[in-house]
Amino acid sequence: MSKERSINKKINKTMPEKFNRAQQEYWDEQHKKREEEHREIENEPNEFAKNCLKYIKHGGKVLEIGVANGRDARYFARENQNKVVGVDISTEAIRQLISVAVADGTIDRILPVVADAREVPELLGDQEYYDAFYSRSALHLDDEEIVPFLKYIASHLNKDGVVMIEGKHKEDIKIEKSLVVGKNCYEAVDGHIRRARSEDNIKSLCDYFV
Repeated sequence: MSKERSINKKINKTMPEKFNRAQQEYWDEQHKKREEEHREIENEPNEFAKNCLKYIKHGGKVLEIGVANGRDARYFARENQNKVVGVDISTEAIRQLISVAVADGTIDRILPVVADAREVPELLGDQEYYDAFYSRSALHLDDEEIVPFLKYIASHLNKDGVVMIEGKHKEDIKIEKSLVVGKNCYEAVDGHIRRARSEDNIKSLCDYFV
């Protein structure tokens, strides 16, 4: 059995009772509502992805958290021949990703995974190593949760591997209007949970990659 099929088999067996159900339901609904909008821009990567591309090893392996419908994952696969493990908590997002990746021919370079970021270390295991870790507006873990996750990433990066994370600053209006639900973690009125970044916080997290 291939490594990819083995991972998917393990995910299908272990994940249902471990999901953050509220966030999965929230994002399933969001992706259903935005499917038509996403279709119009499905082949246009985010600016963050464009800026990151030059730092990613050509043909290397990328782990993306919050892959959504795969705009950036498919861009990396198409433009840089990367193999991308694309993780998202939303089954609807992964459904859209698979549909579009099959249509544009990038599916052979993308392994879609329905999972909560907290479960990634257990699911992907100790034998998986990456040339890049990428997450745009998606790694919404509080300080207690993010430390073991980043330790896992740091220990599973290949030599010269890169970490690329984009998120909102503490002074962002969406953060300021949200309620604190964890250290550096906030929940908006509509249920959207976000991690807030600051320069000091980012510097402290970077210590895990030194």
